[in-house]
Amino acid sequence: MSRTRYDKTYVFSTMPVGRAVAYLVVPTVLTQVISILYNLADTYFVGQLGEPSLVAAVGVCLPPMMLLTAIANLFGVGASSVVSRALGTGDENRAKRAAAFSLWIGIAAAASYIAIATMLRDPLIDAFGGAGQPHSAVVEYLTWAFSIGGIFFFLTGLLAHLLRSMSKSVQASIGVAAGSVINIVLDPLLIFGAGWGIRGAATATLIGQVASVVILTWHVIRNEDCGIIRQLPSYAMLDADVAREVVSIGFVSFCMTTLAQISNTCVNALVAPHGTAYLAASSVAIKLNIAAFGIAIGLSTGVLPIIGFNYAAGNAERVKAAIKVAVAFSCGMSACFTALVLAFPDAITAFFIDDPATIECGRAYLREVALCFIPSGLVFIATSYLQAIGQKKRPYILAFTRMGTVDVVCMTACSILLGPAGIIAGKPIADWLCLCTSLFVLNDLRRHQNPFAKEGANR
Repeated sequence: MSRTRYDKTYVFSTMPVGRAVAYLVVPTVLTQVISILYNLADTYFVGQLGEPSLVAAVGVCLPPMMLLTAIANLFGVGASSVVSRALGTGDENRAKRAAAFSLWIGIAAAASYIAIATMLRDPLIDAFGGAGQPHSAVVEYLTWAFSIGGIFFFLTGLLAHLLRSMSKSVQASIGVAAGSVINIVLDPLLIFGAGWGIRGAATATLIGQVASVVILTWHVIRNEDCGIIRQLPSYAMLDADVAREVVSIGFVSFCMTTLAQISNTCVNALVAPHGTAYLAASSVAIKLNIAAFGIAIGLSTGVLPIIGFNYAAGNAERVKAAIKVAVAFSCGMSACFTALVLAFPDAITAFFIDDPATIECGRAYLREVALCFIPSGLVFIATSYLQAIGQKKRPYILAFTRMGTVDVVCMTACSILLGPAGIIAGKPIADWLCLCTSLFVLNDLRRHQNPFAKEGANR
């Protein structure tokens, strides 16, 4: 076995499972934590300007940015599943076609979305919860962070997914984390030092994402065993079977991310009529919700390649062990995060914006959103597991019975029954219902096929 082949598969196939999962997951989760800090940094530093309307503006800008993440997840998660399973069966040509398709078709899709959204900017701002708010601050942020920097934001997510599919989790994390740290450092310098206000926050985001893309590209170029990713556009990448599998699997992640943004937009729409304080408080609560989800996503995407590889290779025991480690880690992290938010909701809100009305509104919102952390983490693991083993239909059941669908109904009902302070209570109700649904889906899979090893795979 050549050294190149050994490097590509050692972590997936040979390294002790606990160490392998830690090797893949810990850097990814730490990167998510740093990325979360940079997302929160914009809210924090803009909040120090003392204008709740600016904090609300940052919240309004979140959905269009996160839709770019959805596109990156569509191509990145889909390719990660196909690449890892192809390596598990020794089919490197299939892995190359999947990587090339996700990279070049993904860039075209992201660029098209950015162009269309920029042209339709004003109506989209209203649709994302900015109706009745001054558009100037939102436009300033979106121009720099989205219209100019959006393609770099997309490439950061996609390249990180592709590197993880090659067991290069550390390299992916270094690239993403470096850009986030640069963003955090530049935020106060540009917002206050240069006096740019919200434009400074957007410019810091742009510079950080450019730095991440440069570092990730350097890792792809310098690593000999990343040749699978270094593919130029060609007809081979349009292989219909590979393209169909990448899109069908990755589209689940696209739907989940997109539906999450629909959910967040609905929060803005439900909260906005009750005043700026409620809108600013919901922005902080949603940021924390995204923070918890970010950790869950880091865990689930980090463990996806090792599950996919060993499922395709027929190593059922290794798949089971990886899932057990992921579930234990998720429950522990989620429980700690839940306890922290439940204990200190006022202090957390005040950290972002020290406004008495916003703190009062945020108390209920933060406690409600804290109840989402444990079930959502487990649902992400269940969904990633189904994607990793190439399931085409079952992941959609989980994607469409949670955010953007059931939770919108629950939040609307809570708004009617409990008033503005109870709006976000609909989110944990929906998440616990979705966790129950995931158990039924996994049991159905167990009854119909071996859920841990592909039949006929090489052992």
